[in-house]
Formats: sequence, structure tokens, C-alpha cells
Amino acid sequence: MITDQSLVLNNFARGIQEGGDKNACLQGIENFFIDQNNKLCSRPGSIPFDVKYTTDFENATDYRGRGFADLNGTLILNKGLKIFYLDKTFSRIPSTGLNNFLESKENTKMLSCFTQWRDELHCVNANYAYPLRIFNSVFGLCSMRLGLPKIKTYEKSESSGDGQYKIAMVLVQEYVSSGRFYKNYGEVCEIYLENIGDQVALSKITIDTSCLDLEERFSKTYVEYYCSNKNESRPYLERRDPLKSVVDDSYLCKIELNKKREEIELPEELYDLQTAPQCRYICNVDNTSFFGNLKDYPHRLQQSPPGSPHACIPSAKVDFSSEITGLCNFKERVIVFTKTALYRVQSTIDFVGGGVLSCDSIDSVGCIAPGSIVKTKNAVYFFSQDGIYYTDGLRVQKLDNQIDKLYQSLEKELMVSTYDRNKDRIIWGINDTWIVLNPSGGITKCSGAGLSTSHLYFFNGQVLRLSKDGYIYGHDESYRGDKLYLKGKEGINYKLVSPAYDLDLSDTQKILKKISLGVQTNGKFYLDIKIKANTNSHQMELELPPLSVFEKSFVDDENTLCLDDRVIINASDVKFYDRLITGATKRCQFFQFEISSSYGELYSSEYFGWAKILVISADEMKLTGKWPCNVVGKDLIIDSMSFRIKEQFGKNITIKSVRSSRYITGENVSWKIFGYYEDHSLKIDSIIMSYALAKRESDSFENRDAKYAR
Repeated sequence: MITDQSLVLNNFARGIQEGGDKNACLQGIENFFIDQNNKLCSRPGSIPFDVKYTTDFENATDYRGRGFADLNGTLILNKGLKIFYLDKTFSRIPSTGLNNFLESKENTKMLSCFTQWRDELHCVNANYAYPLRIFNSVFGLCSMRLGLPKIKTYEKSESSGDGQYKIAMVLVQEYVSSGRFYKNYGEVCEIYLENIGDQVALSKITIDTSCLDLEERFSKTYVEYYCSNKNESRPYLERRDPLKSVVDDSYLCKIELNKKREEIELPEELYDLQTAPQCRYICNVDNTSFFGNLKDYPHRLQQSPPGSPHACIPSAKVDFSSEITGLCNFKERVIVFTKTALYRVQSTIDFVGGGVLSCDSIDSVGCIAPGSIVKTKNAVYFFSQDGIYYTDGLRVQKLDNQIDKLYQSLEKELMVSTYDRNKDRIIWGINDTWIVLNPSGGITKCSGAGLSTSHLYFFNGQVLRLSKDGYIYGHDESYRGDKLYLKGKEGINYKLVSPAYDLDLSDTQKILKKISLGVQTNGKFYLDIKIKANTNSHQMELELPPLSVFEKSFVDDENTLCLDDRVIINASDVKFYDRLITGATKRCQFFQFEISSSYGELYSSEYFGWAKILVISADEMKLTGKWPCNVVGKDLIIDSMSFRIKEQFGKNITIKSVRSSRYITGENVSWKIFGYYEDHSLKIDSIIMSYALAKRESDSFENRDAKYAR
């Protein structure tokens, strides 16, 4: 089904060409509106306009999958072998040991599936790695492999009696700092063992390993065991506070009974069959984890004991007839997606063997695109062999067949998706195509080179998109127009239209071919509407605010200030003089203009960064340049030399160094920029000045990036 919004947009384009009333043409359309000044304005809708949030991450062209996750307000961004933590302002948060861990052999691909358990984030990847847990500890944000340390079996003769036995276990980390040897003790962990024949077997385990840290300063990590019969009263077993608060050498001497010590070298193989298995999909429901598509059994689903997602019960498994392609927690039930059918987990097993893990078939419709699975308030949507389906956990329903033609042309295995809870719509991204579904309205397709999508995620009230170029883009519903939604690139090209979006229309309504957003010489935006019936296009001017904050740079900490302001200076604001410049062969056109900033802190400290100037001539020629700059005291210094910009047209312009400034009012400060050009035929139409500054630190930009990448 094609949404009515597309048809209204057709009528709008046709009505504008015929001189119709603009408000009447816009009736029912979501993406554009007429303001009080009778100007056409755009708003976020099915057609995406983005704001670039950060430029700090390397190219992500080769990576696919769900690379975003949310851990209690912290955005987890996964790109290849590295994970970055971002706060709500998209500032990077330093992590502990995570990247080194991900570079192990089995973790060579991005994390692709996430599930929340209490205050932890459990995740797996498409390369059958062991599940990973990301959490906050005393060391800050860190991670470790999800699983249990290997537990040896104990002969009956090693215990002091029959029945159930208890082992106290503590994780210990050794490291050397400033020439001194240290031990770091974790929480006391209690393990209950029972006699089975002549051996003691594991029946229940409760373990807290949040002290584990993968920093290089920990040279060794191991586990200490202390065994006793459950009927014996040992003070160290009864204490619930951390062992590190009570343990010293003298105390250890009192509890030498049956002490066992097993060394663990991270990140070597640590686990036996009781641990969380290597898998592609993970899902947590009611404190129980489910693992799907195991490394050696792609058709198998396995369950953990309730409340212990770090382990699994070998006997709690279900084998399906085809490969598992996804898991989803919907209304406290696990839905299992396979290539040929859907199943619902009906019952589970507990840690003492009660109950049976069983699954009921929902329908013989399979899911072939793991990234297409999207959970909404009322249903779960997914892509199958012949179209888009949705399920409420009891039955499966197919959407309208009009999407089939579009669907067949897409690379569904590369799909990513998210659910926009604010607008109640689903967005699927495949390469440079978006499919936007409003469950109560219909489907809209949009495409364009600017939509090169690697990941989609809904975070902090916004839909975020990680592009192939490595940038994060997002929608912001709080702005009236789309001045912040125009995709910005470094060194914006004048008259370069933003990516055009093709609308997939029905066979009988192929009127509107594409719309695109561009910028004119006077700095105003325009909307270009192309009609497929002929080669004509109708251009309308968009009355949007001037381009101001165009890009947002990341802020490393509260002591660092990064700016990326863009100031459009029209020719009327530039003063021109005709004078002879020393060293020039003829009289030159001399120009001068001022820029100002309200950041009062700038003239109290030293900052460094870059400045960029784009000069636009009357005949649409562009002259651009970029230079290092410094702020010392009150002065903005754009290098210490003059730089010449030259284009293939033979035109050139020189921007001189700057070392003059003055206060305006309060915290405002302004700088004078001046330069000259020799060609009198060159008429400047406008100048765009942008700059990015950071507080001077001992680390350079490059060193800082390298430090955070470790």
C-alpha cells in the first residue's frame, strides 16, 4: 500500500505548477507546511534531513548490523574492532580495556545483537563469538566475556561429609604499580555442589565478577576457592561484604581448609560447557537468557538458568528444522525466527530441572533478514522471502502486496532497522534506500546517495543513522524547519544540491519523480521538484533561518571547548578597497570583514584548531581555503603567513594573517579578517567563514584520538 502522503505530495507539485493555492495543495502532507509569511517550510517526516553529530569515527563502509545500543543513557557505538561510548551530547566517554578484548580472534566482526539484563548489556556478533557483557564497575565503563570461570570437579573424599557442599570463590587480580605489588579482590561468590556418584557436580552458582578489568596493568587474574561442608559455620562464608574489606594474610591463614587455586589467563579459553555458548543471537526475558544459532548448531536454541544469564543448561535446548535468524522479546515471550518458520517459547526450565523448554509454531513464514526485525508497541515486523510481515506472537499477517516489486530489488541480508517511538513508524535501511512504514498509514520509499546507511537506532528521542562515511546523523523533532537536517560535508560545495530522494509511487500516479534541497548564492535554500511526465522542474524558495551551527564536534571533557560555527557574510557586509599591496605587481582589491563569538571563555585561555573560508563570486566560482589557527588571549591568529587560494579558472585570492580583535559587549568578542585579490573582474558575492577551536592541552588531536582508541 502506498501512503496517501505520497499522493498528496504529487498533488502539491502539480498544484504549484498550475498556480494553485499552496495551503490547499499541502492539505494532509506531513513533510512541508506554509508558515505565517506564506512561505513553504519543511519539517522532519518520511523524507530524512539530518544533522551531523560527530566527525570522530573512522570510515564504516565495510560494516553492517546493529551497531548501536543504549546502556542506561550511554550510547554504545560499535564499529568493527572498536567500541565507543557516547553520552547524550555525543561526547566520547573513555572506556576500560574494551577495545583490546574485541581484538581477540573470535571477535573480528561487529556486535550485532544486544539484550538488557539488569544494569548490564549483553551482546554477541555475527562471527559466533562468546557473548560479551558491558557494565559499569568501580573502574567505570568496561566489559568482559559473558560466562563462568571453569569449575573443576571435586572427589567425594575431598569433602568432609555427605550432602550439599559450599565453595566460597573470589576473583583476584595482581598488578604492579610504582614498583609495588598489589592484589585486587572481588566479591565473595558462593557455589553450591552436590554429590552425584563419586563426584561433586555443579547445581547452582551465583557469581559477581564486576571487579574484572582488562587493563594491561593487571598482569594476572585467577580464582581462589575455599571449600567446606554446608553444615560447617565459617565466618568468611557468612559475610556478605566484599572480601577485600576483611582479608589479610593472617585471616587467610585461618581459612586454609581445602584451599584450591586455579589461574586464569585472559582472554584465553575460560569456560566449560556450563558457560554462555558461542552464538549469533541473544535475548533476555524475565532474567533468563536465550541463546540462538550456536556456533556448531545454527538451528539450536539454548536457555540459561533463571537469574543466571552467564551460564546455560546443556539439557535445556530445542533444535529447529532450519537456521535461526533472530530472537525477539515481545510481551515477555521469546519469538524465535528461523528461515522457514516462526516459533514462540511456551515454557522454560529452571535450575533444579523443573519444567521443559518448549516452543510452539506460530506460522510457516520465515525471516531471512535479521536486521529487519523491529518491535513496536503492538507487533513485531520482519522481512520474509516474499514481502514484509508482522506478528503479535500468536499469528502472522502480510502487508499489502504493492511493496513486493520494491522488496525484490533490495539486498535484504544487509538490512538495518529501528522503531521511531515518537512518530510511531518503522524505518528499514538497505544501502542508500529507506523504507518508512507508518503502521496506520502506509509505506514510503526514499533513496539517495546521502542515505548510505550502516546502522539505525532510536536514542534519546531521536532516530540516529550511522553513515558509510563514518558520521552520525540524527533527526531532531524540536526544530520548525530543517536548517539542521541538511546533510553537511566539510567544505560545503556551493550550489551542490543535497541528496535527492526518489519516491516510489504507484503506476497510475507517477507524477513526482524526485525532490531535492539546495542552497542559492544568497544563502537561502530552495526546493527542487522534478516531474516525471516531462523534463520541467519547479523551483520554490524555502524561507529557512540562516545556516548557523552546522556541525557539532565532540567534547572530550568539561575542560575542552570545541566549536564549529559557520557565519555567512554577504557582500554588503564586506568592505572593499582599491590599494597597492606591497610585493604585488598591480593594484589589488582589498577586503575586510568581522566575525564575532559570544564564547567569553575564548579570550581567557589558549585554544587551537582550524579556520575555513569559502568565497563565492558573482559568477558562481568557488574559492576555498583552510588554515591552522590559534586564540591567544583575545587574538584569533590564522597562522603566521599569508595563504593563496587558486582554482583551475586562474582566479586567486589571498587571505592575510589576522592578529587583531576587540570586545563588543560583555562576553562577546570579534575579530577582523582581511585579504585581497588581484583580478578586478572577480566580484565577490558572499563569504562563508567557519572555525573549530579546542582548548590547548598537552595532547594534540591525533594523540588524543590514539589514546581513546586504545
